[in-house]
Amino acid sequence: MAATLPLLLSPRASAATFHAGDLVVAAVNDGGTIYRLRPINGEEEMIAQLHGAGVVDIGVAMDAEGNIFAAYGEKSRTGVVARVSATKGTVKVLTRGKFLVDPVAVTLGRDGHLLVLDTEALSGAGGIVHVNARSGLQTMVSSSIKLGNPQGLVLEADGEALVTDPGALGGPGLVRVNLKRGAQAKLASRGEMRAPVGVALASNGDVIVSDARATGRDLALKPDGSLTMSSAEAPSRGAILRIHPKTGAQKIICSGGDFGEPQAIVVGQADDLFVVDRRAFKERGGVIRVNLANGAQTARYPAWRCNDPRSITVVPGSQPDLQIRKSWDFGYSGDNLYGTDGKDQTRAQTASVGDTCVFNLRLQNDGKFTDSFVLQGRTSAPGFALKYFLAGGRDEAISSDVTSEEEMTHILRDIAPGDARVVRVEIAVRDRKQARLPPEEAFVFTASSANDRAKQDAVKAVVQVKR
Repeated sequence: MAATLPLLLSPRASAATFHAGDLVVAAVNDGGTIYRLRPINGEEEMIAQLHGAGVVDIGVAMDAEGNIFAAYGEKSRTGVVARVSATKGTVKVLTRGKFLVDPVAVTLGRDGHLLVLDTEALSGAGGIVHVNARSGLQTMVSSSIKLGNPQGLVLEADGEALVTDPGALGGPGLVRVNLKRGAQAKLASRGEMRAPVGVALASNGDVIVSDARATGRDLALKPDGSLTMSSAEAPSRGAILRIHPKTGAQKIICSGGDFGEPQAIVVGQADDLFVVDRRAFKERGGVIRVNLANGAQTARYPAWRCNDPRSITVVPGSQPDLQIRKSWDFGYSGDNLYGTDGKDQTRAQTASVGDTCVFNLRLQNDGKFTDSFVLQGRTSAPGFALKYFLAGGRDEAISSDVTSEEEMTHILRDIAPGDARVVRVEIAVRDRKQARLPPEEAFVFTASSANDRAKQDAVKAVVQVKR
């Protein structure tokens, strides 16, 4: 049975503290509300109220600078895009009307501006509208053709967009849109889909779709503890589908359970899927966490004050700044340089057999949100032994000996923006009899955000062996 986490809602008395991996949820009640949900404990905190005129639909996105963008439709059939400060809760309307009638989803484009999916744009045809995140200038990107009632939007790595549409030509489906030409092509249609709404990408590139009705089959628990689909049709309660990004092949990975009417979805750390459901928890709505590997619904977050949620996004990971110095140096190398091989952030020491070289690695959070970082180090050459210490008032060993064929991985947790941690690395040159030592050996250390592994930095420690 899925675990229920307690929910607390705090009034906005001071600036909110965001952690990478937190969730930002948008609901249509009270003129549109934005709140933060912390998955680790279920804490819920109001961020802002939009005070729209009868909000009927809403989408939400967030950038690395702490700006939340809400795109919403009002009963007057006027679409609005607003920018919300994550830390202050202030709201500024960027644009209203023109192409926008009833926005349902928004995401950040590769140019840093916004792509807004509007289900009623261009006299009901529906389409994608590009919105300048600073000026609010609107440009129509793609509309109509195969779209009939677009609901969900995600951007692929190559820059093309995927759109869910329960009213697409040929039946409910998933449409791929070329954002440069506006061309549309159906990737998947019908099959298990009845009313596809949310769409996201797993780390392996698979497309994940939430369907508000789907087949209605429930998950059943086998005697061995594994999950399977029941053979009988149950009242429709929604499902999560996995769709192959090239073939369009469909597979249900989760259905029934706590689902009532799944809406938007987002993939968080470790491929956990967070599903907004407007009808779950006795029609109150809330968020359900799903393990994409086995389809289990692993946590429940019933909404408290912010009922009827429609959209969700995850607070992005922060940029690590990894720096290096020799133990006796005063200054670090690599400040504000971000690389993947340590080429421009290198320190070297000379040592004889039996000596130990000591390097200090300084990991600073250069992002806007508190984050945890994964520190890794690797070398392929034999003849050396590594050990790691968390430096401070009293050094704490964080590893036993790491041999030349092993990889060191350590997580430095909850580093606030601008703060840093120092790890001391001891590299011992082993006895010549144990291995044939090279004239020098390079050790590359990489730090990456635990919530966005693409955000990384690397430094290099070089040991030059005396002959």
